[in-house]
Amino acid sequence: MRSIFLALTVLCAGGCIGEAEWALAPQSQSEGPRAGSDAAVRLSSFQGVSAGLPAAAITSTAQLDGQLYAAAGGGLYALPTAGTSWATVSLPVRGAEKVTSVVRVDTAIYVTLADGSAHGGLARLTFGEAAFSRVGGAPDVAMYALAKKNELLIAAAGGLWVSTDRGVTWSQRSGSSLFASPVHTLVAASAGLRLFAVSDAAKTLAYSDDDGATWSTGLVTGAVVAVQASGPFVLVQTESATLRSDNYGNTFKPAPMGELAKSFAVNGTQAFAGTSSGVRVSDDGGATWRDASEGLPAATEVTAVFLAGSALVASAAQQVYVATVQ
Repeated sequence: MRSIFLALTVLCAGGCIGEAEWALAPQSQSEGPRAGSDAAVRLSSFQGVSAGLPAAAITSTAQLDGQLYAAAGGGLYALPTAGTSWATVSLPVRGAEKVTSVVRVDTAIYVTLADGSAHGGLARLTFGEAAFSRVGGAPDVAMYALAKKNELLIAAAGGLWVSTDRGVTWSQRSGSSLFASPVHTLVAASAGLRLFAVSDAAKTLAYSDDDGATWSTGLVTGAVVAVQASGPFVLVQTESATLRSDNYGNTFKPAPMGELAKSFAVNGTQAFAGTSSGVRVSDDGGATWRDASEGLPAATEVTAVFLAGSALVASAAQQVYVATVQ
């Protein structure tokens, strides 16, 4: 059974064999590159797709088998390929549980749940299945964020929980004071040892070099607005500075983009930022930036950006826009 799962994981590293690709509805204008270099990120024009979503801002997104998923307002919503309206997704929730995040890990979509006090859990939809099911082995604790780094990691009320067997069993690895308040930001830089986390209360960038057992601070100063990582590239926005690392967060240097970022999305050397005047894109891990706001209303404040497969989702006030990364 384990060998079958490992084979599926390899096949699904860039999308499962037989998995339907998600795509925007056809646009009236042509799509094309937004820069002159063949190496530049190619991005379609943004389309507004807010129908069916609550007024609350999107907090996370994921994509699986022709569906784009978004967590917003405590619920989960799905937008089918070429669709123009989101539909509410049924979940196996208990009591007052609400959705706190959605993330894709290998062949599955995971949804973290919290009930507003100390309880919560985890739901999962695996490729090929028709509906989400409860992850029975998950602890009954309020969960806020999930990431993968060789194992599944969950930022939960009171600590960091870990599973090495795809969620069958869990153990608490850290009870650091970092988790005394909700941690909605948990970032695992693939191929790098370091983990990053930001608590809602402290707004301080915390890091761990021992898979989350212990946590430290001091890499950057100031309240952290956003952090994302991919491979060696780490982007951090504080209240006053945009910072970049190309060595897994060991050292940071300024990465000015002309204005402060409100959110980052990173995939390899491709980086995207939501700003007070639209979306910026970088082809070199955040060293240089250019505008990528085609399709957005002029001077749109983009409060969050998310990468989900081929989709770049921009959340702006009570409107949501999606573009395709080519």
